[in-house]
Amino acid sequence: MLEHGQWPQAEPVLLRTLAKAEKEGNHKEQTKTIILLAELCQNRGDLPESHGLLQQALGLAEQIGNRRLQGEIFSRIGSTYSLQSQYPQAIAHYQKALEIGEALENEQGLAATYANLSAVYSEQGDIDRAIEMHEKGLALFLKLGDEHRAAQFYNNLGNFYKEQGYLDQAVEMLHKGLKISERLSLDATSAALYGNLGNICGEPNQAIRMYKKSLEIMQRIGDQPGVARRWV
Repeated sequence: MLEHGQWPQAEPVLLRTLAKAEKEGNHKEQTKTIILLAELCQNRGDLPESHGLLQQALGLAEQIGNRRLQGEIFSRIGSTYSLQSQYPQAIAHYQKALEIGEALENEQGLAATYANLSAVYSEQGDIDRAIEMHEKGLALFLKLGDEHRAAQFYNNLGNFYKEQGYLDQAVEMLHKGLKISERLSLDATSAALYGNLGNICGEPNQAIRMYKKSLEIMQRIGDQPGVARRWV
């Protein structure tokens, strides 16, 4: 249900699952269900409730000694802080998630946490640290063969390098992302990459060609808001 965005329908199911797990003393199932309830609360904008549930889940995960769940929960708590612009607390919790991920060699979790840290550093204006975190995440996604995420990371790195004035590196990252996105038919990512290449091009005719390619893709996939933005 959660995968399909059916949040209202999911809540009573999760509450029944939680009650059953509590009755049976199944702490692992309790923990996982509370995490999902916290996600539900976050989705509807109730961050304090989400934070409280995650703290409850963390206590259970520590009680049963499940380090993987602890790492996931620390990362989720970091996200609740980030959404409230409480960046030092977010970083502290993401760092705890990294420590656990490194100890468990959980590369998928590490890559996601690097992405979260990058977003926080970007919000703080620390683009150099954002780039560092994004490069670490990119290396892991490439190692894991997750080319979809890798293409998105190349796009983000291109934007970061552009923001720092490193235009050659920005173009290199965007072209690497485009090579993947076109091969995998990731149309939305390709449209974003072409648009960002247009933003960097110093030669007007070349920029127009990039924008037109971006527009063609967005019109084909029905991204009307994106089309509107491209014409602004």
